[in-house]
Amino acid sequence: MWACDPATTAEIVNSYNAAGPLFVQTLQSFLAAQCALAGDHLWPRDMTAAAIEDPNYDFIVVGAGSAGSVVANRLSEVPNWKVLLIEAGGDPDIGTEIPQLFYNNIDTKTDWSYKIQPQESACRGNNENRCAWPRGKVLGGCSSINAMFYVRGNKLDYDEWAASDLEACRKFDNRSDEFLICIARELTFSLYHPVGTAKMGPKDDETAVVDPELKSRQCRSKVVHLFRQIFEMDLLTSNIATVCPLAFSGTGGEIFLRAVTTLVAAHCSIVDNDWPLDNSEEVIKKSKVGGSYDFIVIGAGTAGSLIASRLSNIYPSKSILLVEAGDDPGIESEVPAFLFYNQNTMNDWNYKTEPDGRSCLGFENNSCIWSKGKAMGGSGSINAMIYIRGHPEDFADWGKGWDYDALLPYFENQEEYLKISDYIGLADNQWYEIMDESWRELHFATRKYQDYEARIGTKLATLLTRNGRRLNTAKVYLQSAGNNLHIMKNALVEEIIIDSKARRASGIKVRYNNGASINIFSTRDVVLSAGSIGTPHLLMLSGIGLKNHLTKNNIPCVIDLPVGQNLQDHLIVPLYLKTNIKANVLPESIELYLLQYMLNRSGPFSKIGITDFMGFINTRNNSEQPDVQFHHMYYPRSDKASLLRYLEGIGYREDVMNSVADLNNRYDLLGIYPTLLHPKSKGAVMLNSKRPGMKPKIIPNYLEHPDDTETLIDAIKFVHTLESTKAFKKLGIQMVHIDLEGCSQFVLDSDSYWKCYIQHMAITIYHPAGTAKMGDDETSVVNNDLLVHGVDNLRVADASVMPTMPGANIMAATLVIAQKAVDIMQQTYSQKSEL
Repeated sequence: MWACDPATTAEIVNSYNAAGPLFVQTLQSFLAAQCALAGDHLWPRDMTAAAIEDPNYDFIVVGAGSAGSVVANRLSEVPNWKVLLIEAGGDPDIGTEIPQLFYNNIDTKTDWSYKIQPQESACRGNNENRCAWPRGKVLGGCSSINAMFYVRGNKLDYDEWAASDLEACRKFDNRSDEFLICIARELTFSLYHPVGTAKMGPKDDETAVVDPELKSRQCRSKVVHLFRQIFEMDLLTSNIATVCPLAFSGTGGEIFLRAVTTLVAAHCSIVDNDWPLDNSEEVIKKSKVGGSYDFIVIGAGTAGSLIASRLSNIYPSKSILLVEAGDDPGIESEVPAFLFYNQNTMNDWNYKTEPDGRSCLGFENNSCIWSKGKAMGGSGSINAMIYIRGHPEDFADWGKGWDYDALLPYFENQEEYLKISDYIGLADNQWYEIMDESWRELHFATRKYQDYEARIGTKLATLLTRNGRRLNTAKVYLQSAGNNLHIMKNALVEEIIIDSKARRASGIKVRYNNGASINIFSTRDVVLSAGSIGTPHLLMLSGIGLKNHLTKNNIPCVIDLPVGQNLQDHLIVPLYLKTNIKANVLPESIELYLLQYMLNRSGPFSKIGITDFMGFINTRNNSEQPDVQFHHMYYPRSDKASLLRYLEGIGYREDVMNSVADLNNRYDLLGIYPTLLHPKSKGAVMLNSKRPGMKPKIIPNYLEHPDDTETLIDAIKFVHTLESTKAFKKLGIQMVHIDLEGCSQFVLDSDSYWKCYIQHMAITIYHPAGTAKMGDDETSVVNNDLLVHGVDNLRVADASVMPTMPGANIMAATLVIAQKAVDIMQQTYSQKSEL
């Protein structure tokens, strides 16, 4: 696009490693555009060496300014004439190229920097009473540093060059004050510099609009600062300047250098240092000398971070250890629009399901990818940031003390703590109203931001974002943690140490990132918050699980419990509808949107498209409790940025991806995704090996129960009903079919076809739950106090304890479990008077 080679930006690219590839590409284009503003490629070559070798010329022109350059050019039109143009200066720098910066050329290397002789009658405000007379010392002369005005002048200027002889002023002596006053009155005009219409003044000045702090005298609102102060950027500034020195030289170049530095600094600040420090070395030293912790929390995800932080506040004299297998999340986690860029990265455990011949048939190896967060914040660092409580009836089977009325104070507490009500979504996407209108035609209620519950109708879900960035709940809670909390990062817990005689959890075995393993002991509780896959995996590695299964994997069984069973997940089916809306997004627009986001965290990259628009129905119409949730996405025609990245991240086979891409090359696509909220099919998490580093087997058993398929087919038929609404018809919104080889034998739109389609295309929405079920029967793993049956001081607090799934995104309910876990522990130890 520009002449500068992007490779010249290598130094600046290497100067900050936090940037993602899209941001680096944008910055390279930005720097290339800057480099193209100035350089030797814009001016004729310096022929000094040739003139010294052969000093004989027909014409010599001294001065390559406005006049000299024209004269030399015109003389060179005669082919036989040899012309030499001599200039005292060199090529102009970037300060001469930018119209707005013409004043910045004064007293630079491009200026002769003349000064007039001192005089008493004028220039008395200047140093030594000497006015500056800027004159160009550069190719282009004064035309390289002047204000670039082109005005012929007045006719009289050329008729009588010696004087200003205006008709109205001829009656005065041209040496008199009267003549000068007349000339001034006749010739003066505005230079377009009005000021003062919002006057600043003291608070008692009634003529002032703002006070000296620039606050309105009435509103007292604070001034908004466009850029945060930049610290420790000297190295960055130096690296930028070396990319193309001429483009960043001189006074004008320095202004651009500051602008680019600010841009990069703003980008670097996306990945902040708000995560707590890694205390691993201190923890290791403490363990080596026999030190222990009062509480150990495994997993710094949505639940674990909250628990560890609150324990550190409640018990400031006690020691808390939080252990996380991952590290601080990167830029993909911070930018809302990058939610699908977190898949298959260092922030993702990248689990895969076992093939069953009944589901995930459109995926590589018939295996679905299950992304789960492996970073500070856990899955809260890679999810869609959607906050919904679920429906009140979703919690009816959770047990004593766990129904909706009992949990409601916890929901309200976290919503106040996280200031969720402060989120004001801007419904500025036309699809919000289009979808709402179609549902209203079918007599459904529209709730928008009215509440946080999942109720039949449509709503705009609250997003956990702030100032255009992910509001990572783990980061929020950990920022308020006490100094008595230690954190180990990049540390894999291999086993929970259990005293088999006392049936008590006494510590953990941890492998740190250098490969060494250590034992760390606790005097109180070990709290397992490793998530619905990690928690059952670790329990089984520690000898807690189904005895037959543990024995097969050569693990002694400490407690025989149905660990890993009762696995449930929300299954989602992608449907694609064409539309006659044309939302063309040019490649250049993406870079402009990125620059917008880098500077002020606004624009499309600060949002998640229309994914926050929800619809809920009950396909049986027999309850107010929804059984299907609809998610939505929009893909402009030939969408190379988000659609293909999404399809690749999910793990579809290449032929499936190509089929969807072919549709997108022809149409703008509206994606509608029916989601099964209360699956009757249940799977399991099982061991692959006794080795802690080997990932477990995930057997989701999708679609094992026929009712699940039937519910999803009914949801697809509801989308057909939406197609019949006026809102959809006027925009030509119609379902289009993917070319699936495995379903070609079925009649399109028949139940048999849709069953086959669901088996090929249905995917997880990353909400696994229930693998360490809470309850008091033989199918449960923990009791209502979250203690593992038969083991003292070992609790589980994450989505794995859910007996049944909430009918919505599960993060809100997971936070509630964590809050209640802390209250249970506090009550337990208060009764024991042990703390």
